[in-house]
Amino acid sequence: MGVIYRATNLESGKIYIGKTKEGLEHRRKGHEKEALNPKTPMSKKSPFHKALLSCGLDQFSWDVLHEVRDNSELNNLEKFYIKELKATEREIGYNLMKGGDGGSPAQETRDKISATLKGKPRTTPIWNKGLTLNDDYKRKISEASQKQSDLWRADPQNEGKALPKEACEKISIALKGRPFSAEHIQHLSESHKGKPGNKGFKHSEEVRKRMSESAKKRPPRSRESIEKGIETSRRNRESKNKPR
Repeated sequence: MGVIYRATNLESGKIYIGKTKEGLEHRRKGHEKEALNPKTPMSKKSPFHKALLSCGLDQFSWDVLHEVRDNSELNNLEKFYIKELKATEREIGYNLMKGGDGGSPAQETRDKISATLKGKPRTTPIWNKGLTLNDDYKRKISEASQKQSDLWRADPQNEGKALPKEACEKISIALKGRPFSAEHIQHLSESHKGKPGNKGFKHSEEVRKRMSESAKKRPPRSRESIEKGIETSRRNRESKNKPR
């Protein structure tokens, strides 16, 4: 049988809400032992344990709020009582978390952490900063990425669909600003030789409709933009006509 319990500071009225499967008395002794543990520095103790230590163990009353036969209900009940009794508010309670296993910190606690860390330099080293990957490792990453893409495209449910927007954004961010080597440019050129590209390709009615709607929303191109496009096209034609 599990219980949801409350510890109340008899002087200030502040509370702590918790859960246990071992019974209230067992859990109470556990809290008191943790609070009195000399190996744990004061800075590492929770607000509840600091209060037990500074106010005195006899200044707290303990009572059971809820008993359950099914321990699977404990997490939800703990969350309910912490929220209902506002135990995460500093003037009312000592709880730092919203309850339940792996409960997230209360908003006030998150705000304090954010304020404490703001402007401080990172102390934990970034493990891959300055790391240069060898060609073999790069090849393995590329092959794994290609395999994942091929598996996605091979799924009949994805037929005719583009890659998910999230995946496209990740690829775009990864490639942004990365210069291509001469070898890679040559490889791209060779791989496209003799291929018709998009010649003869027809978009579906739905795709054409979306493209049309998107084009209507775009602002008209400026004269400078048009002239820049013409200049870029001219340079591309000249580079193609240059003897190799």
